[in-house]
Amino acid sequence: MSDTRTYDVVGFGIATVDHLGVVESFPREDTKARLTTYTQQGGGTSATPLVACARLGLKTAYLGRLGKDPTSRFMCDDFGREGVDWSHAIVDESYAPPVAMILVNPETNSRTIVWYKPVEEEMPAGAISPDLVTDARVLYLDAHEGPASVAAAKVAKHTGTMVVVDADNLTEGMEGVLPNADVIIGSAHFARLKYDADPEPAARMLFDEFGVLSAITAGVEGSYVVTEDESFHQPAFPVDVVDTTGAGDVYHGGFVVGLLKGWSTRECAVFASATAAIKCRKLGGRAGIPTFDQVAAFLSERGETGPWTA
Repeated sequence: MSDTRTYDVVGFGIATVDHLGVVESFPREDTKARLTTYTQQGGGTSATPLVACARLGLKTAYLGRLGKDPTSRFMCDDFGREGVDWSHAIVDESYAPPVAMILVNPETNSRTIVWYKPVEEEMPAGAISPDLVTDARVLYLDAHEGPASVAAAKVAKHTGTMVVVDADNLTEGMEGVLPNADVIIGSAHFARLKYDADPEPAARMLFDEFGVLSAITAGVEGSYVVTEDESFHQPAFPVDVVDTTGAGDVYHGGFVVGLLKGWSTRECAVFASATAAIKCRKLGGRAGIPTFDQVAAFLSERGETGPWTA
């Protein structure tokens, strides 16, 4: 059945434009500081995983909102370069996408994000065509568009499309989306908000509550994964870090690739961790996203064998 579907992954949720700058040290309030490096890239908790999936060889489409402003045009051009189909996106002339300003401090390998969302109104439940959801093997959601995200997840759940949820935050739509998920990958921030727990026990709590493959990403700590059959810690691969922006999103994209290739959960986690590590060697959430062959070479260099080398 999956071979007849048009897309491997369709994503619905947030797409942004990120303005990133590197500072020599984090500035104090009411001072000026020079950026040593500046770049503008696409971002977003739905869009960046789609770009990662596309670079890794999957056929993807973005179903979220776009406007007709310069920011939206930049995003469309970026999707086009990456091979992400945005022809099914919901174009609203009154809509302007969120933007983020990110200061990267190489001394601490940290980044500070401030963002602006011009439009706060969520999309209605019927915003996405059910046919677009069922025409994909995976529906990827960040649940930032509450009612529409919940409706799409329910359609997918009842029609055999795998629902992968990025639980990066405890949004209003998250509680409605999670019961319809097949895979939940949360952040340490989400773990604290929902369970007031560290990543490792939170992964177990997430599984116990929803009974599906559950993972919590924790930056340099790596990730914690729980399924019905096993529970394990996947360490992060050490690299010379330039910027961690988007690392979690890229991890998700790598994990989805493994799922669709039928790999074991451990193999998915290893591949996802390597994909995220490679990304961290460049500034921004998109510039460092590797191809499939680059991830395979990275793992081979570190003595990791698996289906990526077959």
